[in-house]
Amino acid sequence: MKHLLSTLAVALFAAVVCGCSGGDGEVALTVSAPSIEFPASGGTKSVTVTSGADLVATPSKSWCTAKVDIEKQTVSVTAKKNYAGKARTAELTLTSGSQSQVVAISQKAGSGTFDGFELSSLTFPDLYPTNRGEVNVKATEGSYIIMIKLTDPKYPWRVEITEGDFVSTKYGADQKGSGYFTFEVEANKTVEERRALLTVVSEYEGAKCTYALTVIQEATHRIQDPIEAPKIEW
Repeated sequence: MKHLLSTLAVALFAAVVCGCSGGDGEVALTVSAPSIEFPASGGTKSVTVTSGADLVATPSKSWCTAKVDIEKQTVSVTAKKNYAGKARTAELTLTSGSQSQVVAISQKAGSGTFDGFELSSLTFPDLYPTNRGEVNVKATEGSYIIMIKLTDPKYPWRVEITEGDFVSTKYGADQKGSGYFTFEVEANKTVEERRALLTVVSEYEGAKCTYALTVIQEATHRIQDPIEAPKIEW
């Protein structure tokens, strides 16, 4: 009877030990939460992990990063700000020896826009703007420079002509941050002023920021033909 009880005690102890390990003497890999959710603004959140000292954390997307703290038994996950107008997801794979666990990561949608241009982002070295977003040019053909300043040097930008076929633009193929572009206008040979719309577009991580500039070209001022005086017969 004593031998039977001793055998049962040993078996029970072995079962407890095996239940707390991942096999082959490994410490069982456990995670305090199966998922992490971030607001659109991003931030850092942590989960508690029980594992061996060889824990590796690997995110599946570049917009989030992970840092392992073995002493505190935590994994900190940091998500960048989501500019895009839709939610996004990723997975965090935790690996310890032959064991692995996957934590689902999600982030809420952003506004789809961002403040890329500074308030005085467009300056006009050789123009006199009527107000913010409008410039006047002469009826004759000409070339004008527009300076651009973005809030971050990594923001790319381009110029689109959304209205007006008498205007063309010139600028480098890869524009980022602050810079300038040149627009040229053809001569206006009509007696009516005309308008063009240039839109500076910056797109970053699925979000878009735009700045519209209206170009107003004055009309040609034609001089009327002189009126011939009537002949008087005496």
